[in-house]
Amino acid sequence: MTPRTTRAAPSHDIAPDTVLSVRSVSKKFCRNLRRSMLYGVRDLAFNLMGSRQDTMRLRREEFWALDDVSFDLRRGEFLGIVGSNGSGKSTLLRIIAGIFPPDGGEVCLRGRVGALIALGTGFHPHMTGRENIFLNGAILGMDRDYIRSRFDNIVQFADIGDFLDAPVATYSSGMRVRLGFAVAVHMAPDLMLVDEVLSVGDASFRERCYNHMLGYKNNGGTVVFISHNTVAVEQVCDRALWLEGGRLVDSGPPARLIEAYELKMLARSRMMPQEGPAAGPTTGAAERIQIERAECLADDGSPRQTFDYNECLRFRVHYRVLQPSVAPSFYLTIKRSAGEELLSSMATRWQGIDLDPLPSQGVVECRLPAPRLAPGSYVLMVGVQGAITDAIGVKWYTPLRERSTFVVGPGNLRGSLPNLPATHIIRGLPPMVQPHRWFVDGKPAVTVPLSE
Repeated sequence: MTPRTTRAAPSHDIAPDTVLSVRSVSKKFCRNLRRSMLYGVRDLAFNLMGSRQDTMRLRREEFWALDDVSFDLRRGEFLGIVGSNGSGKSTLLRIIAGIFPPDGGEVCLRGRVGALIALGTGFHPHMTGRENIFLNGAILGMDRDYIRSRFDNIVQFADIGDFLDAPVATYSSGMRVRLGFAVAVHMAPDLMLVDEVLSVGDASFRERCYNHMLGYKNNGGTVVFISHNTVAVEQVCDRALWLEGGRLVDSGPPARLIEAYELKMLARSRMMPQEGPAAGPTTGAAERIQIERAECLADDGSPRQTFDYNECLRFRVHYRVLQPSVAPSFYLTIKRSAGEELLSSMATRWQGIDLDPLPSQGVVECRLPAPRLAPGSYVLMVGVQGAITDAIGVKWYTPLRERSTFVVGPGNLRGSLPNLPATHIIRGLPPMVQPHRWFVDGKPAVTVPLSE
């Protein structure tokens, strides 16, 4: 195992099956460009003179992009990293890939590393796609014979059609990403670093990337996977890390960690304003209203997991009240299996649905009479939020608590309307929303929009 380090670090034992070991890694940046350039010249001069500097001291305008992050990754393990924008996720991947040197700590690698970061970087705009496949492959460390043996697979995966022999300057941004991803994933690395690949390109490309990731996992591949798509992280990853402000907040099983992360993000968002400090879940929040299960139903009320295109969908949430709460609300989100959000809605008193007080137990249901979902696999996420006032007036919320999957088949597509674009109904984003109706204990509550 060959370490990359910028300062002496305490030696530590590394298990034989460990592919990546990150110990106390820290990285700082400067907010001011001119001052950053000045610091760079100074640091270079000190290094040339052989003078040692205190790299762990922050100078004026500097901040920690990463602060004392440590973890190990075993062979065959998929590690997901979640966090808000600016939390240090991409910086960590660039340090692991060797693009940035750490200011403190140690990164130890075993095997060949492939980085799917800034896909398409290094493409020459005046060279054709065919020529750039060989150029980009060489940059990634593949020899010409290896690229030739994988060339047809790369072209098929990129799906750029007649543009293979056209200059890359004529490509759309999505075509560049597809070609960059196709080249990168065929280098067969021991460790793959993936930065937001499943969030770019069109829907078919994201689905293809997602399936490739699953295939790589089934073949024993090792991955560090960064994404805001928590559905994909939970489905493909064995373990997850949560970064916030450059520090490691938590690590563990994806389901548990993502639940806590989504709670924090929901509390921050405008659709769920928070009073008081946002330091995470408050004590006892999850024990007040319990979601026992979520069901996908046909129009006649029978449980179903497979539906025809344009068939009515019903989603039923069974709940139990353990302790009374103020202004409870139920919410659901429908996403494609690759993460694209299609519907997000809440049953709240602001929509005219008064759930205060809730019975001790019951059901809340959302009905989509004409969902117009394209054929494919979908993930349903349901949850409940409530509020309670304590000594400092803090509201508590529960995150998306339950997940279920369902499949939409082709059915009869003749005369059907095309699939509507992704839209967040609760945030009131124009222009189109999918009509749906909430029911509380079997009684119609409200229809969104107000006519089906």
